[in-house]
Amino acid sequence: MLFKITKLAICMIASHLLTGPLFSQSLVFQETGKKLTLPRGERYASFSYKFTNKGPDVIKINKVELSCGCSSYELAKTIFEPGETGVINIKMDTIDKGDQGYVVVAIETDEKEGEYMLRGHVTIPTHVTVTPLMLRWQADGEMSEQRLQVTFDAPDKGNTGDIKFNAENLFVRDGHFAVRIEPTQDSNRFYVHVRPKSGMKCADIITVSPNPENYYENIEIIAYIGENRKKL
Repeated sequence: MLFKITKLAICMIASHLLTGPLFSQSLVFQETGKKLTLPRGERYASFSYKFTNKGPDVIKINKVELSCGCSSYELAKTIFEPGETGVINIKMDTIDKGDQGYVVVAIETDEKEGEYMLRGHVTIPTHVTVTPLMLRWQADGEMSEQRLQVTFDAPDKGNTGDIKFNAENLFVRDGHFAVRIEPTQDSNRFYVHVRPKSGMKCADIITVSPNPENYYENIEIIAYIGENRKKL
């Protein structure tokens, strides 16, 4: 029976990079733990695990289970002669993964101790870039507009048509600042103009919350007048 993957087991495995097979078994994997960084703008992460049947007998892979429904696997065949090699390919959809993604692969064979575990970890680059992340006005200075630049990666490479960014995607927590959006010639880049509503010393947080929400993370910008940023 294939072992059950618990949340605790997943966390323990995800925190350590495995470097060899778990037991003295016939199938020997070149790597059982893999880490990668997803190229900016890409949605899917791919892991390949190569193995060789080092035992004296024919080995059959009976079952492959994944810890996450976001992932799928490909295995060209399930029966391997002694000395024969194979590969298991894993594909992970990172659309709702934030900045990290994990998958645990459980494999069952017809061996006596035929249970194997593989791990994949992907670092996902930030999909929204805001510069700068802090705006400051002198208390006795001119309360003129300052500008932020907001740049998005597309959910699918080369496609920026799904990005929705307007006044509804900006939130000023305490209402001390007025904001407006200026589109640019690039469909995935915008300017956000920020202006104090008064010259009083204050501090506020402006949240950029673009759509689609299941892909783009929120980013907070600090805006304040004077030296004091208390209550943030």
